[in-house]
Amino acid sequence: MHEPVNIPAVKSREEHVEFTLDMTRLALNFVWQCKLSNPDEALEHIMWKRSCLLWLYGYKDGDESHVPELRGLLRETETVGDVDAETFEERLFAAIAPFAERKAKENYLTDIVPPENYTVGSLRYDPPLPELPRNHCNFHITNAVTPKSIFSDPGYLPECFIELMDASEKEHVYDTLRTYTWLNENPKWLLLFPEEWHDNLSEPDNRVWGNLGYWGQFLTARKTFNFKAGGFFRSHGRLQYRPRSSFCSFTAMRRHLEKLTTKVQVC
Repeated sequence: MHEPVNIPAVKSREEHVEFTLDMTRLALNFVWQCKLSNPDEALEHIMWKRSCLLWLYGYKDGDESHVPELRGLLRETETVGDVDAETFEERLFAAIAPFAERKAKENYLTDIVPPENYTVGSLRYDPPLPELPRNHCNFHITNAVTPKSIFSDPGYLPECFIELMDASEKEHVYDTLRTYTWLNENPKWLLLFPEEWHDNLSEPDNRVWGNLGYWGQFLTARKTFNFKAGGFFRSHGRLQYRPRSSFCSFTAMRRHLEKLTTKVQVC
């Protein structure tokens, strides 16, 4: 018999402010390291397209044209000069921290609930995409059970995937699962998939873009800051889990999940 697990409460507003400030610091460290490795890339492009700053402050459409307050950061960088990561981070953090704290307080209630468009538990799927084969079901992942982990209940994600395949097969005649995410380097995640998925994994991607397909690994199940992942990035200058794509047939996935759920029931 499984022992009950004590799940901490949803994070408080104060914790969300702390999370936002910690993520801001990490993003600024990333901006410096990315610019150092890519001297010809515009600093503005790195800030708005590669770091998580826009997502972090609630500008999830990726359009920075309506955030003039953030543009002051660029003026701040002009005075920094050729400095190390710590100096760059401290100077820019001092400039942006009041704005970051205000946005954290404004966005708190929105942040602690799952996105509305996730209709299959912690998963959702796209309509047919022109860049993919017509039969491919491209899916996305969130944590709809926060403050619990999506891995806390071993039967939860298998149920989500079964529902997703049933629904997308009926709506779009899909027969193949596909996604691109940092989770494709996470051992717990990979246990959910059949050999076909493992065989089709792409090479790890060293690029970074400003969405949770890359930056999600810096969030804990409670959506607080993952200091272990942050520490890895600061020490190594790269993500611990680099995004990879993969795909497998619904048939192989259903067969694999049937074995998993049978094992869970026996345990």
